[in-house]
Amino acid sequence: MKQLILKIIVLLLLLLDIKKGIAQNELIDTIQLEIFDNYDPLPGVIARIKNSVPNCEATTDLKGKASIIVPEKYDKIILSFMGPYFEFTVFRPVDFIQINLYSKHIIYYYKGKKQKRIKFKQGF
Repeated sequence: MKQLILKIIVLLLLLLDIKKGIAQNELIDTIQLEIFDNYDPLPGVIARIKNSVPNCEATTDLKGKASIIVPEKYDKIILSFMGPYFEFTVFRPVDFIQINLYSKHIIYYYKGKKQKRIKFKQGF
């Protein structure tokens, strides 16, 4: 009888632990980035999530494009390319961000529609 009660208690504790784990799952967004300087794509730009643990980052390809996974609790992306770096805020909802380092403009898109356009400052 004691073994049965012990098994039930262990089973209940396991169920509570599983529920707790499910509740801790955070929402994430996969965001496509397109980075260019004036009209030329910029390959090799590193985009990373500020203060993320573990470090979440992506590097742009030859077309200046990258895909980065951004957990909901993080809202800053840092771009670095040969020296100076840029930091900007992720405004949600968003699934595509277009960044022009020459004009210092960021355009946010969601489901193909422009959501917001901002100008950012260089370096920190």
